[in-house]
Amino acid sequence: MKNLFCIFGLLSLSLTASAGVIYGIDQVESHYRQIDYPAYIQMGVFSTAKAAKQLQHQLHIDKKAPVIVHSSNGLYQVKIGPFNNQSSLKAFANTMTNDNHPPQVQQEPGPAPLQTTPQLITSTPILQPIQVPLHEASSSSKQQATSKYLQQGSHPELSVFLGGSYIPNTINGQTLQLLPYETGQYADTFTNQSGASAFTWGVDATYRFKLHAPSAENYVFDSIGAGVDVFQITNFSQNGKVLQFNMPEFENYTYDLKLNNIRVMANADVDFHPIKQYFTPFIQGGLGSARTSISYNSVPISPVISPDLTLPNQTNWNFAYQAGAGVKYAAKNYLLLSLRYLYANMGKVNSSTAGSTAILAKPLTVNMSTQNFLFGLTYLIE
Repeated sequence: MKNLFCIFGLLSLSLTASAGVIYGIDQVESHYRQIDYPAYIQMGVFSTAKAAKQLQHQLHIDKKAPVIVHSSNGLYQVKIGPFNNQSSLKAFANTMTNDNHPPQVQQEPGPAPLQTTPQLITSTPILQPIQVPLHEASSSSKQQATSKYLQQGSHPELSVFLGGSYIPNTINGQTLQLLPYETGQYADTFTNQSGASAFTWGVDATYRFKLHAPSAENYVFDSIGAGVDVFQITNFSQNGKVLQFNMPEFENYTYDLKLNNIRVMANADVDFHPIKQYFTPFIQGGLGSARTSISYNSVPISPVISPDLTLPNQTNWNFAYQAGAGVKYAAKNYLLLSLRYLYANMGKVNSSTAGSTAILAKPLTVNMSTQNFLFGLTYLIE
């Protein structure tokens, strides 16, 4: 059995009450008229969730009492309540006092305590005796440093992301039809060797809702996050060749296609049960709007063939959606690191048809479907 971190609910110390909390059954008579309601009777504070749950279970069995475990700053507080008024609190205290078997917390033999230090539990100066077993002293700071994300309740988060995005087959195989033209079979076509890739960055603000008490152990879903994120993809660039008249022997031009994109998304994610208390897998999805600009320029391989063709920037607004998955790592204190894959679809993007030396019969079209690989840094706001 884990050694107890603190026992104070039944100690004969002169304690006071504040903010709806009375520290010990014997203090109810003195303070139940002065506190705010709903109120609680605090029975103990522990360094581990397991020890706190043992006392919670004991109180449930012995007294049929409504007992909760509250986590704060790495400590687990066991409280009886809530009591909505003075009469219900007084009646319960009388029942506990008159019982021949008041609740006891047993401390098993163990190493000598490292220290006994007064601990401030609430905003009112209330000193509680703290007993820190020797074997827990070395692990306590490590647990707090690596498990804040798991111990913390619902909270806001701020994140930044850096990574890369990839678009396969932007305009490969499409035709470039100029006006006037005779038939489509004489239109120019495009070839390219690979998709386009670019640098991506983003920011996110999320509020995370915990789905269980911090002391819970057996569950599947840890939390749900809802927020807004913004991603920008800069300077997608793809180069290839233009086949005049759709004939391979007429490779007379090279082209350069550029794309810039920014999207604003309403995002939601679901965290699953952590692995080894450090790694948290998650899934996410979002809906929003995307703004994409596209430009085009072709240059003749030999200047004597014909002049180049330039299409100026054309801006497109489209509905966008995204979905992905990844894993978070509880690095230290309130910082999380993450790796994720994110698929984003931002609709079809059309180029301008008004070229510098010719008019297009129809615009070039790019399907803005991106594969994104992102590294994230998240700060938890307590």
